[in-house]
Amino acid sequence: GSYQITYTARDAAGNTGTATRTVNVVDTTPPVITLNGASEITHECGFPFTDPGATATDGCSGNLEVKTEGDVDVNTPGVYTLTYTATDVSGNSDTKTRVVRVVDTGKPTITLNGAETIEIQVGQSFEDPGATAVDACAGVLEVQVLGKVNTSVAATYELVYSAQDPSGNKAEVSRKVVVKEAPVVVTGNLTISPPEVVDFGKQLIEKTYKQKIVLANKGKIAVNVAIDVKETANNVFAVTFESPKIEIPAGSVKYVEVTFAPKKVGKYEGKVLFVVSDGVQQPKEVYVNLVGEGYKPKRRFLFISCSPTEGTTSYVGDLMFITMASAVMFFVLRRKRATNS
Repeated sequence: GSYQITYTARDAAGNTGTATRTVNVVDTTPPVITLNGASEITHECGFPFTDPGATATDGCSGNLEVKTEGDVDVNTPGVYTLTYTATDVSGNSDTKTRVVRVVDTGKPTITLNGAETIEIQVGQSFEDPGATAVDACAGVLEVQVLGKVNTSVAATYELVYSAQDPSGNKAEVSRKVVVKEAPVVVTGNLTISPPEVVDFGKQLIEKTYKQKIVLANKGKIAVNVAIDVKETANNVFAVTFESPKIEIPAGSVKYVEVTFAPKKVGKYEGKVLFVVSDGVQQPKEVYVNLVGEGYKPKRRFLFISCSPTEGTTSYVGDLMFITMASAVMFFVLRRKRATNS
């Protein structure tokens, strides 16, 4: 502003004299801006950036507000400039700049899908679960896989997964695939003979017929067989065994006896369930059907006629036969004529 200073002098006689001076106070000195932190900053791509800012002081106005111009794209590598400006009330201003270099030096992060080590058996199929890759700057990246797995040969195979971001940073992660020989599983091996049907065929009623079901263990360990007679056709069939649960050692044979005793003419059906277990494999159910037919023998009338034989004293009966069951019996009857005296 403009200020006046008045000077006054008085002599001994009381006479006074005055003089004035005008003082113009001006502000021509700009403020001083001080950056907080370095004027050049290197910042890693993909991470948030916080501007450390700046302060400004003025010899006349004191502390001033600092305005900032410019942006930093933390997801794109490059050089960015931030400009700080402060202006005092007299219009004097100061400007400072800061350079922010956004760089990408970090490797992508690869994450395996599934376990780091996978074990399979020879002959099993293998499908690579793959991996994913993410970069702090570039986002999701494509993953390349190097290596193969031969499921026909027992060995340890390595699959290497790699990903590279646009800045050339590369990461690798590996997975081991162990192909093992299939373990030798010792099991029982039971054969049932006849395997499906015990057929007694056509038999006379009121008689009893027998057959055997053979249980042969051809495996290397014992098997247990649980026997459950499901259908006997009203006791026409009977199944005889030493126990409802039979243990058959390796290489051994045991028998189950089945009898068929038809009481009436007709066809009969029965059923037996064998539940086989060796303690290694899942229990196996085997059904054996029992079938048979009962019938009566055919009866035939017997006719006999006798006639004398010419020139002799004998009578000869005609040939006759009787059919019983499946056998045919033949009879010849001869009778001598009494001699006349």
